[in-house]
Amino acid sequence: ILHLGDIRFTSLTDAETAFVSDLQLLEQVAGMLQVSPDELASALTTDVQYFKGDTIVRRHTIEIADFYRDLLAKSLYGRLFSFLVNTINCYLQNQDESG
Repeated sequence: ILHLGDIRFTSLTDAETAFVSDLQLLEQVAGMLQVSPDELASALTTDVQYFKGDTIVRRHTIEIADFYRDLLAKSLYGRLFSFLVNTINCYLQNQDESG
């Protein structure tokens, strides 16, 4: 989750469209999340909409890509925290029943 927050975006054109600036870090984070680097980059930098059978892909600005990166990190952190709390609660409940 911490490495995900280190991903930065840059603009290669005047249109302010976001691209991942450190591809090595992207590959590292994608490996930890068990997704392909292209899928992770796409999820953070584009928005795909389907309208009447057509696929519309819009590129995010750097600010929006930062927002989605932070949103993904918060979501992962929340799920990890819930998993840990539930696991500890199950362990403690089993301890109470056996002891």
